[in-house]
Amino acid sequence: MLRTVAAVVATAGLLALPAVASATPTLVSPTSGAGVAIPDATTFTWQLNGDTGATIKVASDQSMTTVSDSAKIDNDATLTYTTTYPLFAGTWYWQVTASNAGTPTASEIWPFTVPVDAKPLGITAKAAKGRHKVTGLLLYRTNIASPHLQLVIYYLGKRIFNSGTTFQHNRKFNGVATQLPWYMKFRGNASLPKHARLKATFILSGNKVTRTIKKTLVV
Repeated sequence: MLRTVAAVVATAGLLALPAVASATPTLVSPTSGAGVAIPDATTFTWQLNGDTGATIKVASDQSMTTVSDSAKIDNDATLTYTTTYPLFAGTWYWQVTASNAGTPTASEIWPFTVPVDAKPLGITAKAAKGRHKVTGLLLYRTNIASPHLQLVIYYLGKRIFNSGTTFQHNRKFNGVATQLPWYMKFRGNASLPKHARLKATFILSGNKVTRTIKKTLVV
């Protein structure tokens, strides 16, 4: 069987075909400089121009070195990606790199902004059995990366508990926040009568945002 000259040369290793570069992906959403709603997660959409797969990266810096989320998608029919967890409030950057059998080609880098979500959800308290010392649970939700809290409880005008300004951790995945409630347990050392009425003030702050909740507690 006769073979073409090109086939013979290729078989002999004398013909090296140049690698074909991927086409530059087109980013769609979120658009450059856009603010996104406060979601449980953020969804990204792009277009490929003849390639078979892509890698998306989401980073907290414009150089794309501090990557918080990424995914490799080997399917040209899938042109969207949703983060596993919500992102912290602040400015983020995203980029898509197209890939096929040739040289990968990266898209532009687009910034977008996640607004602050800070919401005290409630405070519950009770008198510890036999000692009548207050214990309780504070619930709150936030996407502030480093929130500051202060919980102060008064009885008859006297402060019986002050958390001070503290940093609290919630459940995280790769440094990314979850919208599930954070919590802080507290305990006051003052002895209280049954059915004591307490005044509680909770302050949640960060990213130049402050939220305050005041509540009367009966223990």
